Amino acid sequence: MDLADAYLQRHEEHRIAVRKQSFAANPKLVAAQRNLLCAIIALKQRVEGVRYEHKDGRMHLIAQSIQGVDLAFIAIVDGLYAQAAALQKQQLEAIAALGEYTAGTRKDGKTPNIRNTGQRGFGRMYGELNDIAHPSNDHILESLCHFEEEGKQGPTTKPKFVEEYCRYFLSNHCLQMLNLWRHMSYVYRDEFELPFPNEDDQNIRSAMISLMELGYLGYDGGGN
Repeated sequence: MDLADAYLQRHEEHRIAVRKQSFAANPKLVAAQRNLLCAIIALKQRVEGVRYEHKDGRMHLIAQSIQGVDLAFIAIVDGLYAQAAALQKQQLEAIAALGEYTAGTRKDGKTPNIRNTGQRGFGRMYGELNDIAHPSNDHILESLCHFEEEGKQGPTTKPKFVEEYCRYFLSNHCLQMLNLWRHMSYVYRDEFELPFPNEDDQNIRSAMISLMELGYLGYDGGGN
């Protein structure tokens, strides 16, 4: 085993330990994420292999968003919060682009305007994620990469569990997945003439109830 393999093995061990803490501290959010993923995959499977007339970039945006959904979740529960922030920024931009396509205002090559997500609170979320993803705030960097142990302290490459960050990113992730599911429903209805799936779907209903109980989703279905 060379130095790289040894380091990566230790790194993975630390991530597994953080993952266990994340799951234990946030059972409802983890369950909601699972429900939302099941709903998204079930909707995707309804159109697999079905021919359609390509009209715009919405289908590719949806595919890209689904491709990275597991990476975003793993980054959160493994304590890689700066990486999670960057992935969630990208997801918000994809959701905003989907909103622009729906509104007929999408311009190819232009960065999507986050105000076009159609979701209350996503603009504020984007600003918060930007602060975490970019290495411009010393206090944020210190909170992510600093250790204090047995009289020693300093920067560390070991991922660590930070309950506030974990809860924040998991709730963001669930709200983004719910928004993606809604956009998929509209796009698939337009492209494939599928009946619009309602929010009585068992997985969606369970996820929304959990998010409402935790205070992350209003009873009108909008994020708080």
